[in-house]
Amino acid sequence: MSEIDATVAPDQLKSLISDEVNRQLRERGSVLEAMKDQMAKVLEEFEEMAANVNSKRSWSNSVAKTTPMAPKKSSFGTYAAVAPPLGIAPPTATSPPRLPK
Repeated sequence: MSEIDATVAPDQLKSLISDEVNRQLRERGSVLEAMKDQMAKVLEEFEEMAANVNSKRSWSNSVAKTTPMAPKKSSFGTYAAVAPPLGIAPPTATSPPRLPK
């Protein structure tokens, strides 16, 4: 090995290592940016869900505070049934009412 080869080899090795470290740092930086973007989206969705729950809770509390209405009399002079026989709910009562967003 000549004197020139002895100085070139460490410089090449140094350059290769430096290039590899820089490549890995760039890759790590792009992964971190992607994670930051993903966490920002998750946080935004969480805040939206929390606001939605708070809105529904406020609506539910306001409905619970209202006074109950008296049952309407039917044409036969008796009170209309509040629930069907055997405690079976009618099909329209199975889905919850739409809440304001």
